Amino acid sequence: MDSHLPLSDAPGVTVGLEPAQDLLSRVRLDRFRFVGMPQGVSPVEALDTGTAALLLGFRRPASLDQVLAQGVPFRSSQMQRLMDRGLLEQRGMQFHTTFPMLLDDEAEAFRRRLWEVLPSLSVAVAPAFQGLYSALAEAGNTEAFPAIATWVLRERSWHYLIAERTVDVGGFVEAQRQLHPNAGWWGVLWYTDPEIKLANQFLSFTSGNRTLQLCWASGQAPERFMEPAGRSQILQFLAALDPDSRRVRDAERFAELRSMGVIGPEGTLSSAPLEWQPARAGGPAAAAEAAAQTVATAVAEYLPMAQLAELLGTESQVVAATVAYAELVPGLLLSLGGLGLDLLVDARSGAGTDETGSGAEAQAPTLDRREPVLSATIWLGLPRGEPAFPLQW
Repeated sequence: MDSHLPLSDAPGVTVGLEPAQDLLSRVRLDRFRFVGMPQGVSPVEALDTGTAALLLGFRRPASLDQVLAQGVPFRSSQMQRLMDRGLLEQRGMQFHTTFPMLLDDEAEAFRRRLWEVLPSLSVAVAPAFQGLYSALAEAGNTEAFPAIATWVLRERSWHYLIAERTVDVGGFVEAQRQLHPNAGWWGVLWYTDPEIKLANQFLSFTSGNRTLQLCWASGQAPERFMEPAGRSQILQFLAALDPDSRRVRDAERFAELRSMGVIGPEGTLSSAPLEWQPARAGGPAAAAEAAAQTVATAVAEYLPMAQLAELLGTESQVVAATVAYAELVPGLLLSLGGLGLDLLVDARSGAGTDETGSGAEAQAPTLDRREPVLSATIWLGLPRGEPAFPLQW
């Protein structure tokens, strides 16, 4: 670190004696998001509340005195670590985070720009999701629509955006590695507060050639399925299915799945598994692929990347596209609610809009909760390859 950082690092000496009530009290570590390649731990895992508050103080270029005036305590060694980790940079007498951090009005301004795009984007992709619903109806499994539609938006569409380099995270990471080989992480890191609410909670489990997809209204998924023991039970269930994947042996072991309606009293699956055959025209797999590709194409066409990058304070459209997609998908899920996602939630595209989805002022989608209903399906032969840089949900 250069001589512009005249801080004492003597044992027990902390710079900034005033309590940092505002920043320290509002920091939420789970609102840091990262898509990229860490060398060791990810930048999110390396943060604690005090460090995060310090980064919030430097979310806009600021001098040490300006951050001290906010009452943020720190040591010179802490500043050094942040710079060594590539989280903070110094230019002259000012310091600035190397990634976007949006609070309050800044986050809302970014989201308002997205909501302006949402009606047009929804109209562009709705026919593909109607096709998916029709394909599932033909297969007698419309109950699987919320799970599959959520998977298409959160994972499969992102896969195409990455694979086709519409969002070239791989190229962005490689450029960062060339410029900052010792940074410790490379990719897209950002922070938004308040956080965006997810409409649906999605879980996926794969064993052999079987993939179970489960979807609930957000916050309603049993916590045990998030834990190793719960995940182990699901994998045991998949392994215990008969060769035709229509009935599970020793059904009493999986009483919880029976109580959720995944299997009946005798262990028979509530709905037949779906074959992953994307080459079969009109089938659920082909319809899911078509929906994913349609979303990827529409995102590239409708998102105003340059304007979003400016709102984020970055020159990188890869950063803008990554943050925008993570923020946009929950609203898009709600906008598609009438196609069958309202099996889980009752959704509308936002107050102040007419029947076409346009309005004088774009607003965030809103969520009116109903009794939680599970949507589930089993795919046979679903490709296991994930995007090289999966989004965190």
